[in-house]
Formats: sequence, structure tokens, C-alpha cells
Amino acid sequence: DLYGGVEIVVFPNVYEKAKDLLREDSRICVRGTLNFKEEEQPKILADTVWELEQTPAPKAVWLKVPAGKPVPETLAKIEELVSFYPGDRTVKVYLEETKEAKKLNRLVSYEHNFILEAEALLGEGTVKEGK
Repeated sequence: DLYGGVEIVVFPNVYEKAKDLLREDSRICVRGTLNFKEEEQPKILADTVWELEQTPAPKAVWLKVPAGKPVPETLAKIEELVSFYPGDRTVKVYLEETKEAKKLNRLVSYEHNFILEAEALLGEGTVKEGK
């Protein structure tokens, strides 16, 4: 990046698949394992390399507020719940009563405990993954 660097080790099997992307000033993403050794700088052992432009956008988490639930109070509780599970997914809320969709200004981690807590608040089957 523009502020520092890290050594990335690309073994032959990964290199063969990504050799066209590995050029100076190319914008790439690397997924791999962080390798620590005493008295050495950490390095990444690359598993996968792809173009930055081909990085899929994280999916959204949809939360449905069933008709009859008090909207302002429920949205406040959703905001509070989401704050405990920071992550990389957009949060969208569907208000069943008014058929409106709202996007929250927070990102959430789509994990088991979050789903359980959200469904405890909103009801079973009210948490979905989508775009």
C-alpha cells in the first residue's frame, strides 16, 4: 500500500494461476496465512490472488421488522444489537407494515450469535442474507 509493505510469498502453484496479475503497480487482493518467525518480519503465504476490481461486494444482512412491532423502538434496539457485532456486511431493515426498506449506517458480522439475538428480538425467520 502507500504506507508500508509486507513480504508475500507466492508458491509455484499459486503463482501459475496469478502470474498475469503480479506486476508492478497492479491492484490485487491476496488471501493467505500470516507467518511469524522470531527475529524476522512477518510475511503472508499466499493462497489466492485476484484483481481488486473482481472482489465481490460483501452481502447484506436483511432484518425484517414484523407488522405490529413499534418501529422507532425496534430500530433503536436493532442499532444497539448491531453495535455489538461489528463486521463487513451492510445492514438493511425491511419494515413489513409499511413495506419500506432502510439501510443502516453500520456494518455487522453475520454470525451465529448475532442471528440468534436478532431473531429473539424480531422473531424466527426474520434474518436473511442478501444483496
